[in-house]
Amino acid sequence: MNVNGSTTVRAARFLATNADALFLLAACFIVLTLLREQTNVLHKQWKTAMWSDETLLERPSKYSHISVLNMLPQPIKKATANVFWIRAMSLKADQAFEMRKEQASGAKLSGLMAQAGLSRTTADSIEMYELIRMVTILDPTFEYAYYYGSTLLAWDEELELAFLLSEAGLRNNPKSAMIASNLSFMSYYFRGDWEMGGMYAEISHRNSGKYSSSADEVADLYAAGRNYEMAIGFLADSIEKAKDDATRVQLQNQAGMIMVEMHIDQIDKAAVFFESIKGRRPRDVEELVAARLLSEVPQEPFGGVYVITEEGATNKPEVRNKHYKRMREYQAETPKGGRKRI
Repeated sequence: MNVNGSTTVRAARFLATNADALFLLAACFIVLTLLREQTNVLHKQWKTAMWSDETLLERPSKYSHISVLNMLPQPIKKATANVFWIRAMSLKADQAFEMRKEQASGAKLSGLMAQAGLSRTTADSIEMYELIRMVTILDPTFEYAYYYGSTLLAWDEELELAFLLSEAGLRNNPKSAMIASNLSFMSYYFRGDWEMGGMYAEISHRNSGKYSSSADEVADLYAAGRNYEMAIGFLADSIEKAKDDATRVQLQNQAGMIMVEMHIDQIDKAAVFFESIKGRRPRDVEELVAARLLSEVPQEPFGGVYVITEEGATNKPEVRNKHYKRMREYQAETPKGGRKRI
């Protein structure tokens, strides 16, 4: 009896009978091997991001859990983002409901400002930040999450978290007028940084869209921060692009008003220096030119002249917009952060 031949026949019969099962087993092995390799690649990518110094502060502590979800298809990620968004919006839900009742009874509270009035603790604010940040990790294009979350965090005196959230939003959505506008507001209102406020407002204006800043708002912020040349340069560009005469005239008038404030600011500074040397106020602007504290007598854009009074320089006839000065005074008088400023 040929044992070897019999064994070969049995093996051949086994292979023929179970070919489909063996093929499936081999296919599963190959898929698992490829999946393992892909998982290793994703893990290395996550580990690199997890310990990146640039993103460490703005990443929520639960990011290691959410990294698993990043492997899922986009529709599932967006659905999961909605769940985190609902959780974020349900924080202090009882208080929010009572405030909504008060609002319905006639209280003058907008939806967002009503939320800002809730008595969230620091722990509540951090939890809100982490939930909203996870929403934006899963769905980076959800602009309203950045806008809403950073606004509430700023009113809760969590400025660092508010700026981290909004700045991440603008990186992920560089064409968003809404997020840039919010960064503008937080910059000048909470930090008193008029120049950054103006720069973000300019980005918002150029992006256009929902909640975008207008040209006059951009110029106002630059002027309030005494960045007069930036304001006038921006308005000159806007005047060239204006599509109707009424807008063009309004922007030209605003540019003239800002130029008046710039000249008066220059004259006042020169007059203070003159008085520190001479022990008296200068009689007129010409005396400042003679003392080489001004290169020339500034040309008043509305056809008037500049004069020096005991209260300071002004123009005659007086054509001024003191809005910029009032903006600075208001910002200086208010506390440095949070809902105390309401």
